[in-house]
Parts: sequence; structure tokens; C-alpha cells
Amino acid sequence: MAAAAATLALAAPTIEGTDLADFLKGTAGPDVVLAKGGDDVVFGLGGDDRIDGGPGRDVLHGDGVCPPGAERPDACNDDDDRTGGDDVLRGGDGDDVLLGGRGNDVLEGGAGVDSLSADAGNDRVDAGDGDDEVDGGTGLDRIKGGAGDDWIATGAGSDIIDGGAGDDLIATESGNDRIDGGSGNDQIDSGRGNDRITGGSGRDTINSGPGNDTIDVRDGVRDVVNCGAGRDTVRADRRDKLVSCERVNTR
Repeated sequence: MAAAAATLALAAPTIEGTDLADFLKGTAGPDVVLAKGGDDVVFGLGGDDRIDGGPGRDVLHGDGVCPPGAERPDACNDDDDRTGGDDVLRGGDGDDVLLGGRGNDVLEGGAGVDSLSADAGNDRVDAGDGDDEVDGGTGLDRIKGGAGDDWIATGAGSDIIDGGAGDDLIATESGNDRIDGGSGNDQIDSGRGNDRITGGSGRDTINSGPGNDTIDVRDGVRDVVNCGAGRDTVRADRRDKLVSCERVNTR
């Protein structure tokens, strides 16, 4: 019985919204927040939170600080680094904004034109369908763009990125990144590091940064590859345009 009581004491509280536009706040510990319908604003505050926005145009903050008795979102902020947790944010249907904050977060945009910012930490982001914007921040991130013309950027860290279907713009900073543009006419700008880049099907433009990169644009259509400093290896079609690439294998 003592073990069962301890388990119940540690269970995260559940905070539920309505089908209207709600302003919901978590606690300093782990929470489960179900915003439901409506255009909601949620601050998870401290702890490892699970936030589900539901349908509507929601703004979900994994972390944040709200003064006692705050009744409006503009009284809160998510600039305090002390409240970081390993949060799970799900936007649901609608054009959502997801802000993970510090910690190893999971962000899922769902259907709609979403903006997802993972910030610092080793994060997993699935943007879902729609023309989404994703900022992975620093850390070892895994990002999936999904269907749509996505904008994906990451900071320092060795990231894994799958652009998915659509004409995507993908930009990375330092780290040994693995990038797959997926189908569509993509632009991929990789930063410093030994990156592995696959253009996927479509007319892609790839600008590789400093490092010994491996690039594959062999897909039967004309691509453009600008190799940066380092000793790069490129697999390409004969009609692709290759600039400053050291090792080239064409067919």
C-alpha cells in the first residue's frame, strides 16, 4: 500500500481547458495540460510537462515564468533559463506556435502552418503537414519536416534532418550533420563539420560548408552543388553542376 500511495503522490496533475480560447498555466513540477479546442495559450512552467493544444491556433510554451495570480499571457515570459524541463508539446490541427525552451524536448506540430522552436537541448521535432518553420537550436536534434515547403534551421550540434516532401530550405551550423532533403526542389546550406547530405528527388541546390562532406544528388534531374572548404565526395548525375568539388563520381 505504501508503494501505491507514493506512486499516486508523484503522478502529474492534469489541467484541462475548454473549447474556448483558454490561458492555462502549469506548476513548478510535471504537468499534463489538455487545452482542447479554441485558440489557447499555455505555459508549462517548471518540470517535465506534457501539453496537447488540440484543434485551434495555439501557442504552447514548455517552460516559462508567470507571477502568482497571473490572468493574462502577457504577464508571463519564457526567458528564464531556470525553468527548463524535458517537455512534450503537441500542437494538433491548426496554425500553432510551439516553444520548447531548455531541456530535451519533443515537439509535434500536426496539420497546419506551424512555427516550432526547440531551443537548447537534444530535441526531437516532427513538424507535420504544412509549410512549417523549425528552429532546432543547439544540441543533438532529430528533425522531420513532413509534407510542405518547410524552413528548417539548426544550431551547433550533430543533427539528423529529414526535409520530407516539398520545396524545403534547410540550414545548419557546426556539427557532423546528416541531412536528407526528401522529395522536392530543396536548398540545403550546411555549416562547419563533416556532413552527409542527400538531396533526394527534385532540382536541388546544395551549398556545403567547411569540412569533409559526403553529398549524394544522383536522382536523374539537374542539381547544383557548391562544395566548401575541405575534401568533399560527391555522387552526381553527369548533367549536374558541380563547383569546387574534390572527389566526384558521376554516371
